[in-house]
Amino acid sequence: MATTIKSVDPAWLQQADQIRENLDGLAKRIGDDPRLSDAAKRTRTARLYLQAKEQMDQLTAGHAKAAAEHRLKLTRKAFGFDDVSGFGAMDRATVAASYRDAQDRVAKITEPREAQALLDRAERGGDELLSRAVAAHAAESGWADVLGAYTQTRPGQAAAIDQLQQAQAEGGTRSLFAWVVPMPSALSGYESRLQALADAPGMADPPARP
Repeated sequence: MATTIKSVDPAWLQQADQIRENLDGLAKRIGDDPRLSDAAKRTRTARLYLQAKEQMDQLTAGHAKAAAEHRLKLTRKAFGFDDVSGFGAMDRATVAASYRDAQDRVAKITEPREAQALLDRAERGGDELLSRAVAAHAAESGWADVLGAYTQTRPGQAAAIDQLQQAQAEGGTRSLFAWVVPMPSALSGYESRLQALADAPGMADPPARP
């Protein structure tokens, strides 16, 4: 059964499903092969399982990197300043420095009412950098009302924030199951001896059927 996580590129999940399906199919063929002893079946199945685990580990690492890059892109779209206009001759370095100052100021806020008050002042004064810094802090702190006040007049940022929150939520425990490789039943009871089973000597492939 295919795995579905909205914020994850389906191509990653398809690869994970394929790894599991390949293991299931090959493990079944081994289990059904009358030429193999039980010990040989366990050895071959252990090798396949460890190979599948290694493939899944590599896939998981690749996805984690891509997911982090995706979240960073969404964070910049939601709270960054690349799309902010009205700075005139101010260069990017100056704007970045001003934004860092705003972030430092906002980082000291510990209560949502303080954040809302500062957001209101920033909005009245047209200080977009401060508004975005407050919104970013509100998102990190879980202050939904403050964040809602920020997004009310910013549909573009609202969409990015929704996507970011979904990506963060689905990057937790729920997504971990997408990268699990179930152990074949033939290896039940041998969990602590998988590598030893896979390394067992004298387990060459049986001759092909005539």
